[in-house]
Amino acid sequence: MKSVFLFLLTYLLAHVANAQYPFDQFESPPFKSYSNWKLFENKAENKIHQTITIPAFYADSSELTIQFTSDRSKKEAKNIIRNYKGKKTIQRFDSEEVDFLPFNTSRHPIKVADLNGDSLIDIKITYDYNTNGLSLSYRPIYLIQQENSTFIKYSFDNQYEDRIDFERDFDKDGTFEIQSVGMFGQNNHSYWIFQVYKITPSGLVEISERVSYPIFIQFLNKRNYKPADIKLTKFERDDIGNLKILTDKGTMLN
Repeated sequence: MKSVFLFLLTYLLAHVANAQYPFDQFESPPFKSYSNWKLFENKAENKIHQTITIPAFYADSSELTIQFTSDRSKKEAKNIIRNYKGKKTIQRFDSEEVDFLPFNTSRHPIKVADLNGDSLIDIKITYDYNTNGLSLSYRPIYLIQQENSTFIKYSFDNQYEDRIDFERDFDKDGTFEIQSVGMFGQNNHSYWIFQVYKITPSGLVEISERVSYPIFIQFLNKRNYKPADIKLTKFERDDIGNLKILTDKGTMLN
């Protein structure tokens, strides 16, 4: 009986050890997490503010406060992000295209790490809109720090069931790339499609082919980790390469 138990335990541990996606073999960022969200609703102005402060964020030990505002005081609602270095407002993002809402950004902690290897700390925000009728959907927002303490903002739609930790060092150069995840259909089957983007001075650049991507994992009624051998037509290759990335340098404030 004991030998049977040991066999089952060994099998289970081996199965769990192998139950990972191909990208899990690569190094992930040493993220620090912050979840000290504060919410303020100004009903008179029809605005909702949500803030989070990261202590000693900058190299000079100044704190960073990020304020998310949903301004519904006008016919066309506007979303605003303000960044404060200490008590000073240094940058503002006015989104013509909504890529976050207060409440839904605070479902996950903010994560910070140097992603692109420039010794400046970057930020990942997860805007979760599963509850808005878009099943399995969320939007990662990356704030990539610049030398003048401001940020470039990148965001795009992602789809996945229960994981959002898709940053890895795919090309083993000491910096971390970003994955997008979407759904792809072929021959009456559905697949998760994973593509890889590198953070560069000119923006997010897809490097999937350089690191043997994209990969496709069939969507099944049980957890599946095995990549499928998918042959793409030219039309399919062009279609999956059209990830809509919202890039915003914001407005620098003196």
